[in-house]
Amino acid sequence: MSCDHIRHNLDGIRGRVSQAVTRRAQTWGAPEKEVRLAAASKTQSPEMIVEAYRCGQRVFAENYIQELCSKAVDPLIVAACPEIQWRLIGHIQTNKVNQLLRVDRLTAIETIDSQKLAQSLEKALSQRQRTIDAMVQINSGEED
Repeated sequence: MSCDHIRHNLDGIRGRVSQAVTRRAQTWGAPEKEVRLAAASKTQSPEMIVEAYRCGQRVFAENYIQELCSKAVDPLIVAACPEIQWRLIGHIQTNKVNQLLRVDRLTAIETIDSQKLAQSLEKALSQRQRTIDAMVQINSGEED
């Protein structure tokens, strides 16, 4: 996929997001806020990630820790994407927390789905004197 094709797709998505932000502001009187697009790079090659980066995308999300760890140290990505930001959007096993936190430029974890995981992350982050953005998943239904 060429940079032109990726740029076209990113511009289309950004345009739709911008329209939604404007509609929200007009409908609800809420202030317009900056929205950051996280590109799900699951199964994408390092070359595709670099192309998206060259087209202006800076935030990438993975849902498997192993794939995130691999891409975060990929020589092509590291050399070509100095401002890249990584997010994890998948389930995290508590025993993988330390592996995850070794990822350079990890800026957010979007799936904290248990108290045990939250406590494990808090402990590991505290030991590293580090903070990270996080989103907590709450089961609002009656299912387990």
